[in-house]
Amino acid sequence: EGAVKNRIYPERPASPPAPDMWLAASAHGAQDAWVNGFTGTDTRVAVLDTGVDFAHPDLQGTQARIEDPASPYYGWPIAFDPYSMLYYLVSGGAAFPEIRSWYSDTSNADMDISPADGILDDYGYNVSGIVSQSGTYHVGVHPDEMLYEWWHSEYVAVLVVDSTTAGVYDTVYVDLNNDKNFTDEKACVRGDEISWRDLNSDGYADVSGGMVYFIADGVNPIPYSDVLAYWWELPLTIPDNGDLVAFMGSLDFLDDHGTLCASAVAAQGRTGESSWNARDGFVQGMAPDAKIIAVGNIYNFWLWDMYYFAVEGYDGVPGTGDEAQIVSCSFGDSYIINDGWNFESRLMDDITTSYNPGATFTASTGNGGFGYGTAASPLSPGVVSVGASTSYWDYEPVTDPAQYNWGDVIPFSNRGPNAIGQVDPDVVTVGSGAAGDLPLNQWGDGYTAWDTWGGTSLSTPATAGELALVYDAYHQKNGVFPGSELARNILMSGADSINYDVLQQGAGFTNANRATMVANDMGGLMVKPASWAVGDYRGTEYDAFSRIISPGKSDTLTLTVENHDTASSVTATVSDSVLERTGVWTTVIDADGSLEDEYQFTEPDYLIDITGEIPSGTDLLKATSYIDFGAFDHDGDYGYDEVYRLLIYKWTDLDSDGVYWNDDGDGVVQADEVDRDSGYELNRFSYGYNYADINEVFLHDPELRGADGILLGLQHHTGSGSTSVHIQMEFYEDADWTWITESPVTFTLPAGGYTTFDATIDIPADADIGLYQGKILVSDGTDETTVPVIVNVAADTTTFGFGGNTPTSDLYDNSKVFGGFDWNWRYEVGDWRFYFTDIPDDAEINPGSKLLIDVTWENVPTDIDVHVLGPTSDPFTPDPRYGPYTLDLYGGSVDTYMGSGKFRFDTTTDGAEEIIAADVSTGLHEIVLHNVLYAGQSFSEKISGKVATISLNPTEMSQTVPAGTTGGANIRVCVWNGSLRTQCAGVWTFTATGLCRSNDHAG
Repeated sequence: EGAVKNRIYPERPASPPAPDMWLAASAHGAQDAWVNGFTGTDTRVAVLDTGVDFAHPDLQGTQARIEDPASPYYGWPIAFDPYSMLYYLVSGGAAFPEIRSWYSDTSNADMDISPADGILDDYGYNVSGIVSQSGTYHVGVHPDEMLYEWWHSEYVAVLVVDSTTAGVYDTVYVDLNNDKNFTDEKACVRGDEISWRDLNSDGYADVSGGMVYFIADGVNPIPYSDVLAYWWELPLTIPDNGDLVAFMGSLDFLDDHGTLCASAVAAQGRTGESSWNARDGFVQGMAPDAKIIAVGNIYNFWLWDMYYFAVEGYDGVPGTGDEAQIVSCSFGDSYIINDGWNFESRLMDDITTSYNPGATFTASTGNGGFGYGTAASPLSPGVVSVGASTSYWDYEPVTDPAQYNWGDVIPFSNRGPNAIGQVDPDVVTVGSGAAGDLPLNQWGDGYTAWDTWGGTSLSTPATAGELALVYDAYHQKNGVFPGSELARNILMSGADSINYDVLQQGAGFTNANRATMVANDMGGLMVKPASWAVGDYRGTEYDAFSRIISPGKSDTLTLTVENHDTASSVTATVSDSVLERTGVWTTVIDADGSLEDEYQFTEPDYLIDITGEIPSGTDLLKATSYIDFGAFDHDGDYGYDEVYRLLIYKWTDLDSDGVYWNDDGDGVVQADEVDRDSGYELNRFSYGYNYADINEVFLHDPELRGADGILLGLQHHTGSGSTSVHIQMEFYEDADWTWITESPVTFTLPAGGYTTFDATIDIPADADIGLYQGKILVSDGTDETTVPVIVNVAADTTTFGFGGNTPTSDLYDNSKVFGGFDWNWRYEVGDWRFYFTDIPDDAEINPGSKLLIDVTWENVPTDIDVHVLGPTSDPFTPDPRYGPYTLDLYGGSVDTYMGSGKFRFDTTTDGAEEIIAADVSTGLHEIVLHNVLYAGQSFSEKISGKVATISLNPTEMSQTVPAGTTGGANIRVCVWNGSLRTQCAGVWTFTATGLCRSNDHAG
């Protein structure tokens, strides 16, 4: 079937070092899992994205198939194109080229009879030797836009024939070289459905015609169209015999995302050569024996039915063998403020916990960091949310494999919490960066059709591949596959803590070896539940609703620890931790653009050796840099003018000369001044590169990873001016979390046995309203499992304050924000804060009352948008999992979003204060702050908020007056601050200038 046999390669010259996916598979323990026999066998992973080019040599043979002999689609690949299917049904049978579609209309019939010379009579195509038993050939055109745009300037032809039995159309040809001759093209039949050509006779496919997964027979509908037609209440259209071919591939112009994602799951390592692992390819998926269900073409029409298809398959019934066990979702909606509460998040949660609890979803948190609360929808407690970690091999030249750096959280990785107030991400996996497969038609050479890529779009399918290994390991031991909750517990229990806070790392850095050993009862501990959201809601612990707790209250959770070593007992210890700041170091670099070289990705402009500044015992280092907003955007046109990147490097003194930089005395790193006598000596651990006036970057365990030194680097990425760059380093250690106690803290688990322990949290009576985070740690002496803990301390009235206190050293601080915007990304960028209040049912809510929120901060043009969420009914509630209702927008700041992560400065006071009014009712409310602009005057800004109610009497009024005249009326405004009511009689006035909206004029 394939262009090459698995792991058999033509001879090729040695390749230079590259960010091999092989390295990521090794770092995440996947290769160790393979050695133990866990490769993803019998698992199916649905990749929901742009489509998958299965003609790529790394992906040939990875397509999932229908294995039920009773199915009319037996033996054909499983694929779904929601866009083409919906429009086919709505239009009553339209396909390409009549409409934009990946279904090729092959209803044009032709024959070779006049004369019988191997040339079709009407269309003139050469079909010599291609047998049609009925004598009727069907022709159409192929929908691949790359073949049109880059290769032939016209759509190539498709031929369908009944090669064996008259009237049974079973073979498809694609005229990939567009020579009107099908005789030199590959036949696509059931079991060998992929169209491709080898252009240079090297044994590798170089150009693709996609994968055929359905040929119309006049009897059976396009797979799953009967299910979709039923739910959409549309007539079911069945194409006539031979009149339609359904293709799957990367068929839209320049769409490569789906193929890249699929390669992270199951690429076979056939192309390129790993510089470390000779004759293994650059791109190796986490689960080489997993099979891919391609759900493609999804972004042209967002159809939630794709989630159902993934978990139920062609027959619309979960658990029958034609569905995925794991679903990879490398996308998100940045515009959702109530993420986790919104319909799509709850739908995905309901599907994976109720409709088909055997299917596990992996979902990307997004790439809009470094701010907190940036995690993008759809996210929910039932899915595995995934952040991005680092893997740097060739970002700077490498001489020694020890220079390879991996395992930090990349700053762009979106952080939690979600709006429910629960942990996100659950885990982090390689996302910056690795090699992935490119669609063939975007490259033209199968052997080199790969590229470096990254983002949580990579992290998510890589994690899906690791879960396929977990499913395989569990299945081999138990004969059944785990459910989604169990699989998530195993994955999180098997993750390695990297000493970040849980809102960045979740349970930690995924480790497929540890997780598969737990799944197969080969060793290791599993802790249940995998995370703890402290508290409840009015006495009930809902899994997918906010859990809150009041100051001065306590809560206890019983956790179960299982020993998955069936041969030996294990002694386990329990502890807790919170990151505590132990030191601060600051400096200023007076950047001089006149001395700097042009920006080079691998060369810093400024270097500082910080090795001696790092205190002993540091578990986490945070570095921050900022410049004045006026330097960043000096003309106020919302275009960035000066941008600096912040980097942390490992120095490896390859020539043992004690020199990393040969400075000529001007303090600026010019070309070739970095010591490279025996090779390049600086390799980044991580870097922050937001297009903003502030950046930050972290490094875990610096003392263990520093080689010959740790350097802080600054790159002048954009602009050529000179400015002062302020830099701060903060040093954190894991310390005992005094709020939490556990009992017992040490216990012995028998082989294959389990026990429980209690964790009790006592909230101080003076705790501020807001969110707190920490960890419970369970160790078996070799490995340690992190249980993320999230605490939402809530108010219980309409009158309270938040923030305003002396800022703490917490990484997530309820009294300050850190900027975090990025003028090169999306809506979610910035730093978010969340505050809950549960308004009692007997609270006095007067007619016309509004919740009044007044938020202040320190500087302009720092801007903080304020949003209020309140109780709203939805299709999922009331429910024992989803609570009494959901929360949706009740009101908030004017949305000034301009695109690309840019918000126009706009406050109700024109200063460093925002006052908004929103609807109010009884029940749970949430105040959401979104820091959208940052002044660049300090490393953080203090925030303070006050909440009260305001009532208007009368609640509504209207007047009709002639244009150009003034109208008005008396109105009484009452502001309630607890039991204190302040009244003021006011006059509402407006001038009629035509059509006047409410809110246009108010006095």
